[in-house]
Amino acid sequence: WRPALDLTLNFLRSRGSGAYATTFAGERGAFPALVSAHRAVDARLRYAFAGGFALTAGVYHENYRAADWALDGIEPDSVRNVLTFGRSSPRYRNSVVAISVERALRPLQGGP
Repeated sequence: WRPALDLTLNFLRSRGSGAYATTFAGERGAFPALVSAHRAVDARLRYAFAGGFALTAGVYHENYRAADWALDGIEPDSVRNVLTFGRSSPRYRNSVVAISVERALRPLQGGP
């Protein structure tokens, strides 16, 4: 028996952009760009010990923000004759800390 220690680290970064292309009566309309940014870090430490048991500790954190001109700054009554929902572009941070105990399953005696 030999204890084992494993470290896993993941980092994610994503940046996106997009654009609307519209034509009205032969004129092209230019709207502002849509943008988003996402970052996430996931770190886990796993310690395996005798009897098929392991202890795992993990931390996960993510940060996301977006900008969409069609949502930001538009109140439910901003546009005449249109009732909108007053939504805004997503912007959030989440963090999770977890600790778990694992036990390896053993095959039944006489099984395949």
